Amino acid sequence: TDNQVIRISFLLFFFFLISLRFYPAFTLPIFMDEGDDLYILSQDIAALPQFFSDQSTHAWDQSRLPHMIAAVVVGITGMETTNVFERLGNVRLVFLLFHVGFLIISYRLLRSVLQDQLSVLLYLLLLVSSCYLASFSIAMMTSGDTVYMFFHIFALKIFYDGLRSAERSGGLFHRFLLFSLVMACCI
Repeated sequence: TDNQVIRISFLLFFFFLISLRFYPAFTLPIFMDEGDDLYILSQDIAALPQFFSDQSTHAWDQSRLPHMIAAVVVGITGMETTNVFERLGNVRLVFLLFHVGFLIISYRLLRSVLQDQLSVLLYLLLLVSSCYLASFSIAMMTSGDTVYMFFHIFALKIFYDGLRSAERSGGLFHRFLLFSLVMACCI
């Protein structure tokens, strides 16, 4: 049908626009506050042995969620203080995946709320083609917005699904417990 052709066309265009963001994630030089964030990250990695000791860490220590996610990526990929700048793409890729997750959950939430499929696809097209979201989706810890937007839309989806399931089953506790845990990641 015509509706399926439009939907498939939009989804193919969506994947095309998202795939265009993977190349810059690995090829762009350091931009925005990434240099400062990478310096802080490298200092945190160097101070990791003192994390649970009585010795103090440096004054620039960060405890933001995006920074902690980047530190986990660094730990998994084996980056050290000497090669963090060369492996920036690994960290950017994780934040790009958070951005893709935000887009997918946004689509699913609106698909369950709205009856008009074309409106949902138009909303997704506007999100994917947004210059602001495109530029900040590959920036690493500087764009904590990517991580927070993901957790906010995820929390809204859980909340909405919880309200819908309460109508059928009458139980809300497990949904709202999950909702509060996800909302804690947004703060």
